[in-house]
Amino acid sequence: ALAETSAEFVACLDADDVFLPDYLQRMAEAAIARPDLDILTCDAYLDVDGRIVGTYYPHVAKFVVGDQRRGAIHNHFVFGLATIRRTRLVAVGGWDESIRMGFDTDCFIRLILDGARAGLVDEPLARYRLRDGSLASDRGATMAEQVTMLEKLLDHPALDSDDREFLQHEIRVKRAEARVAVAESE
Repeated sequence: ALAETSAEFVACLDADDVFLPDYLQRMAEAAIARPDLDILTCDAYLDVDGRIVGTYYPHVAKFVVGDQRRGAIHNHFVFGLATIRRTRLVAVGGWDESIRMGFDTDCFIRLILDGARAGLVDEPLARYRLRDGSLASDRGATMAEQVTMLEKLLDHPALDSDDREFLQHEIRVKRAEARVAVAESE
């Protein structure tokens, strides 16, 4: 679909999630108001088995305004149902289809390392639906995949030595957290 579109921005919607009626309008308004931003995200309701249990921000992540390079490496601060400038997305090669879980996070990290800036429309404009058996419900596998994504970044040309050192530290921390999550699920 990315190869076929000529739109300036592309909106990402996972099959099991839902945009609220104002999502596209609010993203368009944000794109017009902030032409310096390449990634526009929003807050979302956390829907567990049909029941709202909170919002993505601040329950799952905290949106990073300052050092987005470090923020992207440390914690996936961009909610996945984002709207992305198509030219930036194409420039980084789009989504890595070899990644089963977290392909959006991988893409956001590469975009930010490539110089893209992210902005937040700070209101819930989507429902992030979590169900037993969904990919996102397997915490151990999700965290192990995150380690793999970060390891892939070690050779990224935009990283300087400080970034690489920070990345290696994050890989060690996330590898330990993944081991604990896998052990807890067994």
